[in-house]
Amino acid sequence: MAAIIESVDRVGPYSSKVIIERIEDARAEKRQKITQRAREILYDWEQQKIPTDDAVFRQIEEALVKARIVEYGPDKLPAGPTVNESQDLLVVEGRADVNNLLKYGYNNAIAVEGVQVPKTIEEITHRKQKVTAFLDGDHAGDLILKELLMKSKVDYVARAPTGKEVEELTKREIDEALEKAVPVKELKEPLKMAPAKEAKPGVPQKLVETARSLEGSLLAVVYDKDLEEISRTPVSELAKSLGKMSNAKYVLFDGVVTQRLIDVAATHNDELYLIGARLGEISKKPSKVKVMTTGDL
Repeated sequence: MAAIIESVDRVGPYSSKVIIERIEDARAEKRQKITQRAREILYDWEQQKIPTDDAVFRQIEEALVKARIVEYGPDKLPAGPTVNESQDLLVVEGRADVNNLLKYGYNNAIAVEGVQVPKTIEEITHRKQKVTAFLDGDHAGDLILKELLMKSKVDYVARAPTGKEVEELTKREIDEALEKAVPVKELKEPLKMAPAKEAKPGVPQKLVETARSLEGSLLAVVYDKDLEEISRTPVSELAKSLGKMSNAKYVLFDGVVTQRLIDVAATHNDELYLIGARLGEISKKPSKVKVMTTGDL
């Protein structure tokens, strides 16, 4: 091929002379580029995918901590392994809080798992010598504290720093928060349970109490016409779950009443009440869907 090309002495009307200066193997050049790229990919994979020794130990530690969590009582609440034997009890908000406390040697914590205080919490707190409510430093922590003070035995109250959650605290922050725990009798009045708000005429008292308990929880509770609870779900899943219910009558939730929720409620055959924390932009409202806010109760 090279010799044939060199034999060309004319291109169109012009005389020409062709000289082959170098012959390159395009395949070899391509292989070289592929090899170089493979090295780069392998290096990136080693840096990003292969965990360091510290990461491996951390993953093992987390797995061991999770394996030590037990399910306590009829409500199967997440708790530390010594929660039954210890006379000192830490009451926290959720499973992640129990996890974090276990990591730093606190094996006597039990989680409420919601704003509503389960019977299991009520019973175990009355059997302990010292009960400390250890809650997040936010509005949800305030609500849970109020419920605990009303329904359970609590001796001391400890809080995470303002804006922080127990699950993200370091050992030092946990130790300091527990050292600063305040006896319940010394709490300022605003932290104690406020008198129950009276329902407006025609509004069931149960709806008022439920609306009050949902503040800051981002939960939704659905009742039938007899005020029997038929569902409790995160607000983010309300539209999906509401569409599958045939006997819903009252829907209370800590969120915004949107047009989408109204449209889903309109598919129900009977009258349905949507009671949210506030109203969003609503373009149409079917007569059988009664829209309210918790402030209307």
